[in-house]
Amino acid sequence: MKRIVKKIAVLLLITVLIIPQAACGANGGGQGAANDGKEIRGPVTGQDFHFDTVCQITIYSMDHLTQTAADDALEQAFALCGTYEDMLSKTLEGTDIYKINHAGGKPVECDPETVEIIRMGLRYAEMSDGKFDITIGKAVDLWDFHADAVPAVPDPAVLSEAVSHVDYKAVRIDGGSELTIYTRIALPLSKPIIATVALMSFIGSWNNYLWPLLCVFSEDMYTLPVGIPTLLSIERPDYVIPMTANLVASLPMIILYLIFEKQIVQGITMEGIKG
Repeated sequence: MKRIVKKIAVLLLITVLIIPQAACGANGGGQGAANDGKEIRGPVTGQDFHFDTVCQITIYSMDHLTQTAADDALEQAFALCGTYEDMLSKTLEGTDIYKINHAGGKPVECDPETVEIIRMGLRYAEMSDGKFDITIGKAVDLWDFHADAVPAVPDPAVLSEAVSHVDYKAVRIDGGSELTIYTRIALPLSKPIIATVALMSFIGSWNNYLWPLLCVFSEDMYTLPVGIPTLLSIERPDYVIPMTANLVASLPMIILYLIFEKQIVQGITMEGIKG
């Protein structure tokens, strides 16, 4: 049950960072529920009002979960909604986000958990190259779905002015100097590409044949690509020693790849998604 609640909380945080009006669910009656104390198979759904909108949560995987346990999970999710709404709502006075939005650019002291959520939002913004941006709120507010007047498209000039302030790179966290931003945000996100470039550079240098052949004249200084062919005799060709040497020479590259396999695959995957 704790795992279900944790997953619900993570989805809630991501939704809050994108558009604060969207949020999470609540507790309530279940669909396809069975009697208390018995395992149920059908999904259980609850809904409530949070973050200025009616939200709904459905638990689809009901294996080994009773109706009581499902209701408890939804109730805990509801409590988490209240906790995060008190920290992250942009409409409730006194919340951290409300204070930030009304501080006029001045520093605001926030709850450590709010700070961590903002850090997470900045990481997602960096990973998506700004497509996910936690500073989009002012531009979103121009579409006022709660207004009494007839909804209308915002004035282009007003919208353009609001969009000019959308920039996650302008967010600064206490102690968040340029070095801190680099070490805590940019560098961790760059690990896959750094590992890939480092491995490719090492392979290129390790297998380089032409340049050492032109520059090195002493056999004592031969690199492996240059020295291995000298092990092969013209009179009595014996490929066992050269092939064994080639195998040994390839071991460092194989070991390095196994060490950095995760970062390399992640870097290639992310690059493929962007493309």
